[in-house]
Amino acid sequence: MTRKEYVDVIAFFDTQGKLNPIKIRLSDGSSHMIDKILEVKKCPDLILGGIGTRYSVRIGSNNIHLYLQDGRWYIHTACAL
Repeated sequence: MTRKEYVDVIAFFDTQGKLNPIKIRLSDGSSHMIDKILEVKKCPDLILGGIGTRYSVRIGSNNIHLYLQDGRWYIHTACAL
């Protein structure tokens, strides 16, 4: 069963005002650097519902979706990191 796993995110705003996540920390305490932001777009979460901003990111060899919705960051528990 897939559910939202809320995560801590370290991010910064660049000089253009764009929000860029750079590191996430999972509920188990492990931290992962975001190697590359592949795509950013406002869209619905088709799996769990809600509308927010989806960041498609690369962490190591894994491409995952990191969501920002209502000021909180989450990933799907089905994501393998």
